[in-house]
Formats: sequence, C-alpha cells, structure tokens
Amino acid sequence: MKLLEAVELTKIYDGQKGGLFAKRNPRQSLPAVNSVSFELRQNETLGLVGESGCGKSTLARMLLRLEQPSAGRVRYRGTDITDWSFGRMREVRSRMQLVFQNSLSSFNPAFTVERIIAEPLRNAGIRNAAERRARILHTLESVGLGASHLGRLPAELSGGQQQRVGIARALVRKPEILILDEPFSSLDFGLRRQAMDLLDELKKSLGLSYLFITHDLSIVGRFCDRAIVMRHGGIVEELPYADSLEQATHAYTRMLLDSIPARHPRERKIDSRLSNPSF
Repeated sequence: MKLLEAVELTKIYDGQKGGLFAKRNPRQSLPAVNSVSFELRQNETLGLVGESGCGKSTLARMLLRLEQPSAGRVRYRGTDITDWSFGRMREVRSRMQLVFQNSLSSFNPAFTVERIIAEPLRNAGIRNAAERRARILHTLESVGLGASHLGRLPAELSGGQQQRVGIARALVRKPEILILDEPFSSLDFGLRRQAMDLLDELKKSLGLSYLFITHDLSIVGRFCDRAIVMRHGGIVEELPYADSLEQATHAYTRMLLDSIPARHPRERKIDSRLSNPSF
C-alpha cells in the first residue's frame, strides 16, 4: 500500500539579488529539486541517497509541507495534500514525523527531557498532565530510556541518549511515517549500530515506515528495503533491493559505492591513476 507519494515534485529557489523589490531574473532561479517522483510503501524503509546539496532535505520538507513545492503534488494515503492549509496539515503531520540529524541542536537547551517530549503533545491539545506523563514514560521506555531521564537537560545526556530522546519526541504522537534525516551521522560506529537496531525493533513493533535520508551507501544495504539515488535535484537510479547495491549501473551510484571505506586493507581498491603515475 502507498502511504506517501511524490509526483513530479519540483522546488525552484529564486536567485534574485537586490532586495524584495528587485527585478526577478529567471536565469538566476535555482532548481533544488527537479521533477522527483517516488512512493513510500507501508512497513517499508526507503533509502534516499545522495551527496550534500543534492536536494534530499528540501524534498523531505516538501513532503512534510514545511516547504511549498514550485510544481508537482504530494499524496498521503492517496489524498492530495499539496494545497492543504496549515491548520488542516496539523492532523497529517501527527502521522508523519521528522528525526533530525543532530538531536542536540534541535533541542531547547533549557528544557528537560520531559518537556522536550511533551511539546508535541501540548501542541496537539493534550492538556492533562497525568495523561502526558504516562505517554511520555511509555515512549521513553520504548526507546530504551526511563523515568530517571525525565529531569535531565540535553547536555547531561550522552550522544546515544540524545538521539533516543529525539526518536521518542517523534514517536510520542504515534505516527506511522518517520522521516530520518541523516540520523546516524553524528554517532560513532557503536552507537550507530545501536540506533539502527533500535529503529529496526520499533519498525516491527509499531508498524512504522521510514524514509531514510543519507549520503552513506554502506548503511543503506544494512538498513533499507529499497533505495533511490539523487544527484543535482533529480533521481538518477532506483534500486529495487537495497541489499544488492553491487547491481547498480549508474556511474554516480558506482562512484558512491567506490567511496565506501574497505573493512580490511586487503579489500581496498587501487586507483588506476595512482598505479600508473604520469610523473
């Protein structure tokens, strides 16, 4: 079943200079996303892969309607939500939540863990303190934390704990889609594996679907069911099975694969330019 669908989504940023009343020059317009189409299916992890600046995060913001597309449509469960008002989008956004790349930078440093996770519930109109606290505790426990963390400030948490709180904040509204924007890039290898295992468990237990944004193809094969590869705002290749990345045919995808560090020195590839120096 299609949960979320992008139909020829395009975002063009106006490159005009000289202030608000300056004359617009169409040649200066900057296409950040160019006619992108794909679908996210139920209980699926879809990888969205590409280098920094290729349009991945802009695409995610359009799906959440935090950015208005210049062209194209966004469909949620078959319903076109592209032109929905802010008020009407509140209900849909409770079903689609974002997990940020750097959890610490997305927190108010003066807020405790309890208040950080309570904010989405307050915004949803849940005013009963006992109900909020019960849901917060249940969500914290689902990500491997507990009541002892409620009164802590973000700076008092480890990197792995900060990421778990970020995931808990996204889960507390009981969504069915999580958009994961480079969620592992700020974690070391050990914490990265723990976070992946946690998200795998949550996906199975809660029936979640993930749109996983990354530049690292080495994670895609481990974490995703399918993958799409973006470059310069457009999709260059779709990989129907992310665990068979070696079957990729596009030159850009092959370049990303070649950039993955080898696990052992004997597996390192020798650049032909180094083996045949011109000097």
